[in-house]
Amino acid sequence: EELLLLRESIHKPNHGDLVPVNSSWEAPPLGFLKHNCDVAWKENCMEAVAAVIVRNHKEDLLDGKASYISESSSLAGEARAMLEALKLTTTVEAKFIVLETDNAELFHAIQAQSGVIPWEIRASVLAIKDHMAAFDDVRVMLMKRTTDKATDFVAKIVLLGSLDCSWIRAIPQNLWSILFADAQLS
Repeated sequence: EELLLLRESIHKPNHGDLVPVNSSWEAPPLGFLKHNCDVAWKENCMEAVAAVIVRNHKEDLLDGKASYISESSSLAGEARAMLEALKLTTTVEAKFIVLETDNAELFHAIQAQSGVIPWEIRASVLAIKDHMAAFDDVRVMLMKRTTDKATDFVAKIVLLGSLDCSWIRAIPQNLWSILFADAQLS
């Protein structure tokens, strides 16, 4: 009986499992703030940038940040980016949020009620779940990697050194163009 429970708890959903995946950026419901999280990671370097972009139901850019982080993998970086998004939201006292990630393994680890969480993200996932308790409603969404062009752009450009971590103070024109394109598709 214990073996069956263990086998069930370590089941990782595969591509055949039904999980809603957004294929284009969508505005959050009225009253919600949407946080897109992403990481740009240099292979074999442990240097990464976690980026967060916050928008409302009107698709307005409300806030965002980028942070240099040191993580053991891109998965750990993705988890850290989501944790940074929750920390950012706690400061604005929002009660309803949508968190989007393009990492299926992180998505499933957060959604799991029980089971084994990969060791490299266990601490971050537990911290994410603790932070989520501070909100009235948190919806975690999985999206295709190509969906979140804006946060991907911020993370990569900051990692390359072409954009400052405090980019929200002086938003580059390229980012405005990407945000506008997202709004046109939603």
